Amino acid sequence: MTKPDSTSENSLSGGSAARYGCYLGMAIAAVLVGASLYMFAVGTDEPYVFKVALLLTGVVEATVCFYALRGSRVGWSFALALNGTLSGALFFGSPKVRDAVGVDLSLGLLPCLLFLVTTILLALSSREY
Repeated sequence: MTKPDSTSENSLSGGSAARYGCYLGMAIAAVLVGASLYMFAVGTDEPYVFKVALLLTGVVEATVCFYALRGSRVGWSFALALNGTLSGALFFGSPKVRDAVGVDLSLGLLPCLLFLVTTILLALSSREY
């Protein structure tokens, strides 16, 4: 019996836009989980529900991007929907981020743009799924 190959026959090709979108989604997920864990550790003033929602969003983002990277159409569709929804929500929420943090609006739009780029990269590769 031969040892199975470490790469799946369903995984994405090396130069695929979806592969870059999945990697960007996983990086975003790591930041979300890290920010949530930091808030729990330090004991910031944010509501408990926000901290849990941030943690769950990061975990779900990492999970769906992992499965999309493995070639799962269900993982790809959930990653596409999650990133698109968060991009829209953060677009309309960017003035509140600007006011709460006290930064320029362009910095408040940065999370929206990251989710938008991830959405576009995943959407460009619909034929691979």
